[in-house]
Amino acid sequence: MQEDKKIKAFLDEGTDMDTLDKTLKSWITQTMDDELRDELTQTLNEKYGVKRTAGKSFVLRHIRPILATAASLALLISLYMVNQNDMTPNALATQYLDSQTIQHPGGFKGATASDVNRTRGIVAFNNGDFDEAALEFEKIVAPNAEDSHYLGLAHLKSGQYQKAIEHLKKGASENSRFREEANWFLALAYFLDGQDTAAKQQLGQIRKGEWQFNKAQELLKKLEH
Repeated sequence: MQEDKKIKAFLDEGTDMDTLDKTLKSWITQTMDDELRDELTQTLNEKYGVKRTAGKSFVLRHIRPILATAASLALLISLYMVNQNDMTPNALATQYLDSQTIQHPGGFKGATASDVNRTRGIVAFNNGDFDEAALEFEKIVAPNAEDSHYLGLAHLKSGQYQKAIEHLKKGASENSRFREEANWFLALAYFLDGQDTAAKQQLGQIRKGEWQFNKAQELLKKLEH
C-alpha cells in the first residue's frame, strides 16, 4: 500500500524534484542492497563456508565492483605505490589533480545576465567542460568570491595554469572560506606551471589537520630529494 502511494506520487506532475530524487534514490538503494546482499551471502557460503543466520544481516552497497575487481585492485594499488615512489614532483602533482573530482555546489536560480552566465558556468563545470565553464564565469559582471574560485579551478583543470594562479590566489587569503582548498590547488598550479619554489612556499601554508596536508607533505618530500 505504501509503495503504491510512492508510485502515484512519483508519477504525479505536481511532485517537486526533491521528492522525486529522494524516492528514486530509495528505490535504487533498496534494489542494490537486496541484490548485493544475496550475492555476498552466496559468495561467503560457497567460498568460505560462512552461512547467514537469522540474527545476522548485511547492508551492502557498492560491494559488487569490489568483489569483481579485488585481485586486480590489489595489483593496481601495488603498482601505484611503486610508481609513486619514482614520480617527479610535477608528475605527482599532475596525478593528484587528475584524480581529484571537483563539483560546484552552487544553485541554479536567477534572472540577470550574470545569473545566467553563472548557471551555465556551474552546469559546464559539473559536466567536466572546464573550458566552457571558464568562458561563462568570465562573463559574470560582478563576480563574487565563489565565482572567482571556481573560475580558477576551471582554468586549472583546463591547463591554463597562470590564469588559475591569478584567481586561486584570491581564495588563499587567511580570511577566505576557500583558503584550505585554494592553498592546495594553488600549489598544484604552481607545480604544473614550473614554479617549484612558489609551489613549495604554498605547500607550507597547508597546516597539519587541514585538507590535503598529507599529500602536501609528500610533495614537499619530493622537492627535497
